[in-house]
Amino acid sequence: MNHTAINSFFSTHQTVTVEQYIPRDARELNEEQLFIALVSKQLGQQPGGVKLVQSFQSHVASLVEQSKTSQKHMQLEDAGQKAIQMMLERKELSKAGAEKLIRTAWTAAQLDDNPALWDSISGPNDPTKAVATRDAALKGIQAKLDAIAAGKLSLIDPQRIAPSATPHAMQGARVASGATTAFLWKPVANSSGTGSVLFPAQLGKEATAVVIQDASGNTIDKGRFTSFGDDGARAKYVFTRAGKEYPANSVVVITLRSGEQIRMPLADPAKRLEKNALNA
Repeated sequence: MNHTAINSFFSTHQTVTVEQYIPRDARELNEEQLFIALVSKQLGQQPGGVKLVQSFQSHVASLVEQSKTSQKHMQLEDAGQKAIQMMLERKELSKAGAEKLIRTAWTAAQLDDNPALWDSISGPNDPTKAVATRDAALKGIQAKLDAIAAGKLSLIDPQRIAPSATPHAMQGARVASGATTAFLWKPVANSSGTGSVLFPAQLGKEATAVVIQDASGNTIDKGRFTSFGDDGARAKYVFTRAGKEYPANSVVVITLRSGEQIRMPLADPAKRLEKNALNA
């Protein structure tokens, strides 16, 4: 997403509608934009809603600007979830309330059949984007909100998302292209402050689970899919702890729809690890 007009998102209003929280001049909207707008709408409906919306939007804007300054791009959906986490830490929201907030916004923001949230950008041969005209998007999310309220639409849990299968062949998915490494372990991700892994999007779309196991093979953490990034080149999963909190010789295990598992040992999870090829 182009964040040059980021300030068009963040203004305070007296009424509570979805439309007031989307870019005013946008003819097309993507799922990440709608997610931010839907979170804002829900916050605005709560007691003290004006202050809650201001806090959320301020956190999101700050996180996005910080990522631009550091030249490490943050997906808008990641900024939104991080902002909610910051509000939780400040006791502005309850845990249960925050979870429902995220799931409702995530579900209503969907513009396609893929439960992930996509922006307006895609990469070559990998159309990881979801956009709709302004009118179509607004009508669609209102229909979903009505269905959720009537109990006719189940909420999506972002932590349980497995990217949908695509016809992309997996041949070559274990080999990096250009400057992109095939596997990257970051002990402290910019967006979450916890460990994260990135690997080719073709492979990510076949993944059903990404976990961390200890040296004995016990699963000690489960990754949450967040995005395919700006260029659609890599899938990103984040975990619940920083790298230093995992034991030595932990293993990142990527399970595919075929049942195949790709295992990447982390001798020292506190250290960044880059690989030009994935070893099955």
